[in-house]
Amino acid sequence: MTRSLRSGRQPRVLAVRAGLAIAVLITGCSGGDGSAEPADVFESERSRPTDSSEHDHSADASALAPRTVLPGDIAELGDGIAPGESMDLWLGLNVCGRFVDLPVMTDADASPGATTMAVDPTGRLTVSAGPEGPSGHEVTLGAVSEILDLELATGRLDFGDEWAGRSVGEGDEAMQLGGASLATGGECGLGPESEPAEVQLWYYTPAAVASGEEVRMVVTDPERTPLLEGGSAVTIAFAPVSSLPTLPPAALVG
Repeated sequence: MTRSLRSGRQPRVLAVRAGLAIAVLITGCSGGDGSAEPADVFESERSRPTDSSEHDHSADASALAPRTVLPGDIAELGDGIAPGESMDLWLGLNVCGRFVDLPVMTDADASPGATTMAVDPTGRLTVSAGPEGPSGHEVTLGAVSEILDLELATGRLDFGDEWAGRSVGEGDEAMQLGGASLATGGECGLGPESEPAEVQLWYYTPAAVASGEEVRMVVTDPERTPLLEGGSAVTIAFAPVSSLPTLPPAALVG
């Protein structure tokens, strides 16, 4: 799957033909509808709109417990990719504790000088910053979610048509993903074993990938989280609020 990114506020154009990748020309800093710059989120003071006193793991003693942060807190970890550079990260999608296989997509040609993203079937995400495309903190998870035909925002994860025929879970717990809309406040599981769930982003720096420590979780505006450094890992998740993050399978394989 391939996505091209142009800087500035341009209308979205979808160009599709048969193959194994997708390219989309989008707003350089977009997340959601592309109407807000990442700086809007960096000024927010609410890292978690849900009940942090009950569900925030920040005070837990375990080194594996994530700290809930804002996209701006992630941005403070580095400058991000520079024009002309490429980086590989690990990508995962987790629904109720199960990692989901990424769909086969379609492809289109990127324009010269554009910033591109490519996701292979294993979950390796390659970002190449073009001289005329977004770079640095403008390269966000919002672009990745569109590659996967997902709508990601605070408290919401919606699956597009590319997910038709795909499911997660087995038997009575199987969930059809095509057209599914998952929202914070929903549940994972059935009956008395069900648990309240939340839309989350699990962000691993390269050091966190290696050690399992200092994992960060973004709940507010996860789509605006910048992708900073090769060797990092990110997981888009709809997970029980009491669960701990898990590395994407691709990061474990290497």
